[in-house]
Order: sequence, then structure tokens, then C-alpha cells
Amino acid sequence: TNPSPPQCWSYYNTNTTSSTASPYGYIRNYSFISYSTPNVMYMYSSSNTTAREDTLMFISPEFASLANTQFKAKMRGYTSTTGRFNKLIVGTMSNPADPSTLNILDTIEVAPLAMNDYLFYITTASGYNGTDKHLALMNDNATVYSGLYIDDVEISAMPACPQPIGLNTVSSTPTT
Repeated sequence: TNPSPPQCWSYYNTNTTSSTASPYGYIRNYSFISYSTPNVMYMYSSSNTTAREDTLMFISPEFASLANTQFKAKMRGYTSTTGRFNKLIVGTMSNPADPSTLNILDTIEVAPLAMNDYLFYITTASGYNGTDKHLALMNDNATVYSGLYIDDVEISAMPACPQPIGLNTVSSTPTT
């Protein structure tokens, strides 16, 4: 069961097994893991082979301003699986109650044992259809016994000009 999805987010789990080993997700009060304490989204994949075929997603509230535009999403991620990366599938949806509307755009490899920043662009070049209004974060259940933590998800419109990166100063004077 899902005791508590993030406020205004939906939760989807096919849960084809009645076993407690099936994948699950909820909000955990883990101040030692979350970047903005105390809570973090948590997704778990078990050892049950049938459960690994299940779908587990957190789905954002509707973002009306995202229709027909490009946007970027930023988040922090952490996996508790020692020695291997976990995969987080990122997509968009037109209907959060219908998993068949999932449009997969990217797969992010989340690093183990450290909370890291991840930035991804949702554009027509990445497969965004311009009409979906929900962000979907799905645990790739292929890895057994994997815990995936997501924190501080931010979604914003793409700026007209990208932020400069790798700037450096060649020379300077007191007035230039």
C-alpha cells in the first residue's frame, strides 16, 4: 500500500502480486538522506521476480503551463544499493490515472550512497509531445533489492537563452 504520496502527487503501482515483496513507494521521514529535510520520496524494488514486472510511478500534479512548451526538471537522487547505480525512468503523461499514456523520455542512472543533482530537459528533441501535463518518475524494477530516494523535484520552463557554463576570465582591470 501507499501510505503517503507527496502532496498533490499521485501514485501508481500495478501490484500484480499480493506479496509484501512487491515494489512500493511512499514518503519517508529520513532527515539523514533527504536534502531538504525531513522527507524524501522512496521507491523500492524487491527480490520477487513477479513484482519486478510491476510498474511503480510517482506522478506530478498537472502543470498547465507545460503544454506546447519545452521545460527542464531538476531533482536530487540517491540509491541505497551499494556498488551499483539504480535507474530512474522519466516521462510525461496526459492522464495520471492511465499508465498507457506514459511517454518515456529519459533514463537516469542514480548514483549509490550519495545525494546528487540531476538535470534533464524535456523537449521535442527528447520525445516530448508538447501536450502532456504531468511528470512521471518510475523506478526501473530490474534491479533487485533496490531503494531509490528522490528529493527536491523542480520543474520550470526552459529559458530563451541557456545559462552560460564554463565561464572564465582571460584578463581584467579595475574598470573592466
